[in-house]
Amino acid sequence: MIDYTPKEHGWAMVTINNGTTEIAFVASHLHDSRQDLVRSVTTLEKYKEATVVFQDEPDGYVLHLEREDKHCHYTLHSFKGYDPAALCELVLEGNISFASYKNDIINIKN
Repeated sequence: MIDYTPKEHGWAMVTINNGTTEIAFVASHLHDSRQDLVRSVTTLEKYKEATVVFQDEPDGYVLHLEREDKHCHYTLHSFKGYDPAALCELVLEGNISFASYKNDIINIKN
């Protein structure tokens, strides 16, 4: 579902795939998206929702996950102008098992 690959100069390549559609973009170090991803796993273990922000100067994306038992529904929205609260459009959505999502995040390289 998700691949996060750090690149040089504080950027990372992010790919999110729902099995039908794949969205790829770069994320800036202005927001610690990698830490958000790691934190989302621990958050979903205790709570039903987690959010990850990907800043792409000045725009970006917000990944919102909702856990229901062993499965997660996720949405990816774009935003404009450094404001993750100003969601613009739904770009992608899908479902994944929580175990698969957790495995994707564990496999992220530093």
